Amino acid sequence: MWNDKEVTYSIQVIDMDEGMFNEHGGGVGVCLSSSQCFVGISGNRTPLAGSETTLAHEAGGVWGEARGRGIDHYSIGGAVKWENYARTIFGCTPRKDHSAAPTMCR
Repeated sequence: MWNDKEVTYSIQVIDMDEGMFNEHGGGVGVCLSSSQCFVGISGNRTPLAGSETTLAHEAGGVWGEARGRGIDHYSIGGAVKWENYARTIFGCTPRKDHSAAPTMCR
């Protein structure tokens, strides 16, 4: 992401109401266009997987979506792949797949 000269990635701490938090687990990522992607991490509630692990998940998800890379956020090669890299670094149990509820990490 640091070296991507064609896509701007915006990462923000946002307040999530209960509905949004329950729907997204404390993090959200979306590409608004082929050149601009957004990651939001809850600042008023602790994300289910932890803030840093959730950041890795959402950032990996939008990176896979950016510029038509064709990497599905929900596939094991998508957001969970990047989340599991963070889990490994932090010494936490990897997540099986996107449908498995995340456990708290960091």
